[in-house]
Amino acid sequence: MKKLSLSVFFILFLSISISCFANSSDYSDEFNDAYGFAHDNKITTIDNIDNANMYWWLNRIAMAKMLSQYAINVLWKEPDTSKVANFKDVSPELDAQYNHWVTLAFQLWIMWIWIDNFRPYDTVTRAEFGTALSRVLYWDKYNQEWEKYYEKHLNALKVVWIMTKIDNPRQGEVRWYVMIMLMRSHW
Repeated sequence: MKKLSLSVFFILFLSISISCFANSSDYSDEFNDAYGFAHDNKITTIDNIDNANMYWWLNRIAMAKMLSQYAINVLWKEPDTSKVANFKDVSPELDAQYNHWVTLAFQLWIMWIWIDNFRPYDTVTRAEFGTALSRVLYWDKYNQEWEKYYEKHLNALKVVWIMTKIDNPRQGEVRWYVMIMLMRSHW
């Protein structure tokens, strides 16, 4: 009886575990793969694709988390802990509430260096995300004058099929597209 109970428990545990991580038929294969990649690398910590709010607009504090986790867990970059972020609109309490994602993004030189305001809840545009991802991958190779700061970054990502649509750089970025681009950049 004890063996049977353990077997039943194991089968039940296994089936629940598989259902939590199984692909959802509501999404494309690439979408499921991108979610799996993001979850495996702690870019998202939500254990079920259906609960991961994949269609939500990405805000700056969430992008700080996603790109920091990508840089650390996929590219093996290390934060420069001698750097101290000091944004007027991010208190130490807010940064702590979000597991210090703002500080990490700053220490990894990913986003918002040499500015006073982080604007944590503003929606991220395709231009902002593409520029930040390009800088994570290529550092300052594609930097240019301020007015079209993003143009060379987006073009570089399009050439290597990381970002396929760059015709509307002001559009807001969605979490699932970000996960797909992060996965593609690792191929």
